[in-house]
Amino acid sequence: MRTGTGRGKEMDRNDAFIWFVDFDGVNCTTRANMALGSHDDPVAFGLLGCILRETRAQMVVSSTRRGRGNMGRPDSCLAMIDRHGLTDLLHPDWRTGDLASRSREIEDWLDRNGRRPYGIIDDERCDFTPEQIQRMIHTDTEYGLGSRDVGRARRLAGVATEIDVLHQAQDEEPCRYPRLTIGNQARAALAALDQGDEESVRRILDIISTHPLAQ
Repeated sequence: MRTGTGRGKEMDRNDAFIWFVDFDGVNCTTRANMALGSHDDPVAFGLLGCILRETRAQMVVSSTRRGRGNMGRPDSCLAMIDRHGLTDLLHPDWRTGDLASRSREIEDWLDRNGRRPYGIIDDERCDFTPEQIQRMIHTDTEYGLGSRDVGRARRLAGVATEIDVLHQAQDEEPCRYPRLTIGNQARAALAALDQGDEESVRRILDIISTHPLAQ
């Protein structure tokens, strides 16, 4: 394992943006435990790395795994981060304090290290202020970070791509952009069949045949 002496070195180019990261339900997931026998989720950790690098940010661990109070161990937490190649993306002050309130712990860290743009990645919303929730990537507890969360992170950090803007429109107006599921496409094919529109039926069946779940 690396000693961690290079912690934060990669981010000397820009340490302005901070991500406060929970672990359980973010990159330690139920799906990984079911599939791999460990909650340590390599896909979610990989997506976390994408977020940190693409938003040119540093990570501060807000998870109980950081080893404050009676919860977790800091050496185990750092070892997990190191296994996934994220040590150099940690802020030198790499974990929040122990104030029994995640929202207060984040505010305390910002008071100690200077106010700056930040975001939060967590699977729970109950212990955050309304302002903090506006800065949050709220993950699925069982599946952790997903590919769409990377786009949301880029938007929060002000480095959104065109596709991120499109996905934001889809998130905000789901009725205008129906999800491309097999069920939705099958219903559209049936509706076209009822109308005698064979060309549309063939086109929709072509879409269904290339859907990932149909492979």
